[in-house]
Amino acid sequence: MQPSRTHLVVSLLLLLALCVSGCTPIVAMPATESSKVASAPARAISFGPDQLDAIWGSSAQDIFAFGYDGRILHYDGAKWSRMESATVNTLEAVWGTSGSNVFTNGDGGTILRYDGTTWVPMKAGTYEYLVALWGDAEDNVFAVGDNGRIMHFDGANWERMESGTPMRLFSVWGGSPRDVFAVGVQGTIQHFDGTTWAPMESGTHNKLEGVWGSSVSDVFVVGEKGTILHYDGSTWSPMESGTSDPFTEFTFVWGSAPDDVFAVGHEGVIVHYDGSAWMPMESGTSGNLECVWGTAADDVYAVGAGDTMLHYDGQSWSAVNHDID
Repeated sequence: MQPSRTHLVVSLLLLLALCVSGCTPIVAMPATESSKVASAPARAISFGPDQLDAIWGSSAQDIFAFGYDGRILHYDGAKWSRMESATVNTLEAVWGTSGSNVFTNGDGGTILRYDGTTWVPMKAGTYEYLVALWGDAEDNVFAVGDNGRIMHFDGANWERMESGTPMRLFSVWGGSPRDVFAVGVQGTIQHFDGTTWAPMESGTHNKLEGVWGSSVSDVFVVGEKGTILHYDGSTWSPMESGTSDPFTEFTFVWGSAPDDVFAVGHEGVIVHYDGSAWMPMESGTSGNLECVWGTAADDVYAVGAGDTMLHYDGQSWSAVNHDID
């Protein structure tokens, strides 16, 4: 038998009375950190309007820093100033041969070149997100990024290369025109022998985010889950990272010598390699660090989230005041 309309109305009124008197209404609330469940520690998202992603210079008195919204900062040895960049796209990387020949790249296939006076957009030949740059001469420059994209500049034009992988590439470095390495997701390491890009066996499926070497037989790669690999000219081998957190995410690596190498990453992590072992350093920040570079062992910079810029003087890391008037 179907209930009467009167019966339904009475039931609804009783239910309403119970809720008003004692029930807690079911309301969708924003998730809090304590309510989130994950298989690994949560990592802060470092991408944002005050993030710096790259730093490089031709000398200690001529340094460039790059980041979100096309931001380019320049240091002349006395103060930092903002430069006109000709783009609002995020800029991810930098490489140059001198203060009057500097390249940067980033979102939407953006590539800019600085001639000592002005930043000029270049025809990249792609709209893919370009994440990294490296070259050994102004007519031999490589740019890498999403979907295995590798572009090459011959001094006149950017042309697409067959990369041999569909994986996103995060970093590129070479010891010579015939020994160039590009690294990316799922343990991808591609090697260029001057003619062809081909895969290398990395021994890991972890995301690889940075590559640098002192020579073609002394190459370091860093990435997620505390991954640090070393190449001796024939084989890639894992290294102990010097961190206690198995979820440490390294983002970049650079050194001034084989026994003076720095790796930076999320949550302010910095480790240093002295030729024998990696050891943690006190960074003074908990923000994500995206890049490390220097002019010497006692003149090293690291940049990252929250507009973070740090300087190492050979003894300790300290924050850099780079406020723009």
